[in-house]
Parts: sequence; C-alpha cells; structure tokens
Amino acid sequence: MLFRSGGGGFNSTITLSSNITLNSALPAMTVQMNIRGNNWTLDGTNAGPNSSGLTVLSTSSTPSTISGVKFLNFGGAGVDLVGARNTSVTGITVTGSTVGFRASGNLSGSGVFSSTFTNNVIGSVLSSAQNLKVGDVGKTNTFTGGTAGLDRKSTRLNSSHLVISYAVLCLKK
Repeated sequence: MLFRSGGGGFNSTITLSSNITLNSALPAMTVQMNIRGNNWTLDGTNAGPNSSGLTVLSTSSTPSTISGVKFLNFGGAGVDLVGARNTSVTGITVTGSTVGFRASGNLSGSGVFSSTFTNNVIGSVLSSAQNLKVGDVGKTNTFTGGTAGLDRKSTRLNSSHLVISYAVLCLKK
C-alpha cells in the first residue's frame, strides 16, 4: 500500500504490507492523501465494535484518492466520508461490515465509483450528505447480500446542489 500525504509543506510516502489486521481504529484522515491499495486487505475484525476502515474528515481543496482497497469486517463503515471535499473513492470492496460506506456533510467534488459492497448489514448511509456523486455511466457500484441499498431518508436534496446521483443497485442472490 502506498500513502502519499500532502499539506503543511511536506510530502511523505509509506509502504505497508499487502494485508493488515487492525487491533484498534486508524486515526481519521484530515489532510490530502492518495491511497492506492492494489487490492490489499484491511481487516477490522479486532479494531473495535464501532471502528470504520477509513474515516476521511474535511480534507483540503486538493483532491484525495482512495482506490483498490478491500475493507473487511468493520463494526462501523468500510469508508466514512465526513465533509470530505474532493475525495474520490474508486474500485474498493467492503465486505462483512455494518455499513459499506457512510457519508455526511458537504462532499463537493467527491464521489464513490466502481466499488463493490458485499454482505454488509447496510450498503450505504447518507446522513445529510450534499453534493456526493455515487456511481456514473460505466462506473456503477454493486451492492449484494445484507440489506442492500441506500439509506437516504435524512439526505437533504434541493436544486442548489450541482450534482447528486443515486447508487445504481445491482441486487444479486
């Protein structure tokens, strides 16, 4: 796995092993970062009952990317976007977690594309999420098993949002 972090006048690169089992939650990502997993697995079985695989908080205007990561068995969400602007989540897999992905706040410029959410209790939760693009032509997301789908009952939608897309649900048995 490759981490590239920018901000505060520095850049860093960290290389980690292909499969990681967490014994506690990771700290939230608060600066611009590019995570390219090349299909490595982050296992949250022992991370704690409400831990998310990766929490991204209000990142800068510089784009962040999360791609190619497999999130497994998290008590919270595989990926949790909280006001994370300009964040692209592409080609991830979340399996066996409470929530596949969760999003809230203004997510202008952010999107979840070409990802797979399998056997999670809930596929995705959008809680007052604004300006998040979920799927696109040729970049659909797949939800299978569990309670497949999108819980958007508290999502605020109005004409002032430039882009709001809904998940393309591919239900399979």
